[in-house]
Amino acid sequence: MNSNPEGETAYIEGDMRSPKTILDAPELRAILDLDEPVGLLLIATMHLIATMHLIATMHLIEDLREAYEVCAEFVAAMPPGSHLALSHLTGDLLPEHMAGVSASYARRGMTLVVRGKAEITGFFDGTELIDPGVEVVHRWRPEMRRPGDIGGAPASDAEVSVYGGVARI
Repeated sequence: MNSNPEGETAYIEGDMRSPKTILDAPELRAILDLDEPVGLLLIATMHLIATMHLIATMHLIEDLREAYEVCAEFVAAMPPGSHLALSHLTGDLLPEHMAGVSASYARRGMTLVVRGKAEITGFFDGTELIDPGVEVVHRWRPEMRRPGDIGGAPASDAEVSVYGGVARI
C-alpha cells in the first residue's frame, strides 16, 4: 500500500473470533504502537462477525458470551486512554421487520444476530461509556449534523435499528 506515515494502513486477513491472531499480526504491530492510545472500531461487526470462504459460508458469533469474550479480548489489548466505538443491530425497535430480515438470512443459510439494548450495553463492561451512552446511532450527537449531510431527513429510531456507543478504555 502507498500512503504517508500518518495515514498508513494494513490489511490483516483473520477471523475476529480469534483476536490473538489479529493482535499478534506483524502488520498490525508495524503500524500501531499499542503502548499509545488507539481507537478500536467494532462498527457493525458483532452482529455479522464472519469469515468468508470460497463456498461463501459465514460463521457468526451467535452465542452472546462468546461475542462478549471476543470484544473483551480486543479491549484488553488496548492501552489505557484508548477508545472503543461499537454499533450493533437491534430487534428492540422494529421486531417484526428484524425477524423478517433474520428469516431472509436464514433462507440463505446464514444467521443474523440482533440483540437488545441491554445485551449491546454489555459489550462495554469494564469501560467508561461516554455520554450519551448506548443510543440509537442517529441520536448520538445529533447537534453535530450539518445541512447537506448524507442521509437527508432524520430517520425514525425504528428505521435505523442500530445502537451504538463510545467508551474510554
